[in-house]
This record gives sequence, C-alpha cells and structure tokens, in this order.
Amino acid sequence: MIKYKLVAADFDDTLALPDATVSEETLKAVKEYENRGGKFIIATGRMPTAIMKKAQNYGFKGEIICFQGAYIYDIESEKELFSATLDCSFAAEISHYLTERGIYHHVYEGHNAVTQAATVPEAHEYYRLTGCGCTETHEPLEKYILAQNKRVPKVLIVTDPSNVLPYIAELSGVFKGKVNVNTSKPWLVEIVDIGTSKAIAVDWVAARYGIKQEETACFGDSLNDLSMLQYAGLGVVMENGDPSIKKIIGNVCPPNTEDGVAQFIKRF
Repeated sequence: MIKYKLVAADFDDTLALPDATVSEETLKAVKEYENRGGKFIIATGRMPTAIMKKAQNYGFKGEIICFQGAYIYDIESEKELFSATLDCSFAAEISHYLTERGIYHHVYEGHNAVTQAATVPEAHEYYRLTGCGCTETHEPLEKYILAQNKRVPKVLIVTDPSNVLPYIAELSGVFKGKVNVNTSKPWLVEIVDIGTSKAIAVDWVAARYGIKQEETACFGDSLNDLSMLQYAGLGVVMENGDPSIKKIIGNVCPPNTEDGVAQFIKRF
C-alpha cells in the first residue's frame, strides 16, 4: 500500500533540469511509482502550449495542471477538464492599472502571449524559454482584452528581479481579496483569480480519484508552489528552491540537477 497515492510536481526547476528536459532517472522513478499504483501529475505555471507537447513526448498521461491552476487538461486528448480564470472586465481593470503604472505585462491567447508592445529585454527571454509567440496590440492592452471578451487565465508581469517582491506586495493590496499574486521565476510576477491556485487544482484531481488530502505529496521550488506544498499531506521543497519557502515547509529534497523528485518518490 502506497502512503502517498498522488504526487504533484512543478515542472521548471523541480521536475525538469535547468535546460527544461526531464532526465531518464526521473522518468524511470515516476513510471515505477505509477506501476505501484500511484498517480503522478505535473502542476505548472506554464501555458498549455508550452508544456503539453513536452508532457506527451515524455509519456506522461492523465491530468496536467497549467497556468498555475487556472486550467486542468487531459494530456492525451488535450481536452479541458477544469478552469478558474479572471473575468474579462476584471482582467482589463488589472491591465489598466499596470499600464498607468508603466509596468510591462501580457495576457494569453492560443499559442501566444499578447501585449501592447514587447519593450523589455526580460520579455524576449521569457518568450525564448517558453517557446510561445508574442502578439503586439499597439494599443492599450485593456482595450484588446475587452474587445476579445474572453476570460483570462493569468496576467503576467515580466520585470527586473528587484521589482518582483514590491510588485507582489503592491498588487496584493490594491486587488486584495480578488487575486492571488506570486512568482515562479526571479523576474516574473503572476496574477491569477483568487479562486485559482495549484492547491485548488491538486485537490480537484485528488477528489476525482477519491484520494484524501493526507494521501497527497507535492514538490515545488517557488512561491507559486507554496499553496500546494501547504495543502499536501507531504510538501517538499527543492534544495535549489526559494529559501523563504524552505523555511515555511521544512521538508527539503536534493536539487533538480540531482533528480531530487526521483530520489524522494523512490522512498514511497
């Protein structure tokens, strides 16, 4: 009998190596865990198009959590199973505030990020790393959001690392009780609906299989992983993770460069 019947792991800097590949050692450990009856899922802040093909190519099956919990998809069929997104008018309100503050940001549509103008160097690095394209509106992004009249999974700020914590504090105050604001990289600030988190998404998957909260284990490295690390029966932070998260959670496994997730789940 497996103590932890569901394992959820962040992708970047947790399950994956620094080059965003997954090692054979980790894939083998995941497969062995699944063969023993465990359920393994990826819980990432990435947009679906930036993770789906990777998951398919590595042979992962079942659910995958994207956009920090805003969407859950089935990997094989690519069917949407769950969503918790920002209302169109509220996303436009957030965009208006950021534009007035001169803060670079984008939203998402299909395979692309959408922004008024890709003006900061960090933005181009983000597009390179994720493989997503960038559509420039050349008009206030809030107008585009309202014209599209679609719910928005996430508003992403790409900025200098020195701005990240101040922006998180500022936006958490301005939109208190309406959004979750956190980060997954030293140069990103992620804004999602208050009803969106990796914890909520992991709980949704667990309930789907009749798995109890105490029977879940979650692995992560950054602030946007904190909710699921606190939710899980066992939360584990990567050695390469945010020091502040390690202080909160306590359980630490070897870094992603040493297949830390694989080393830990072998104990299950």
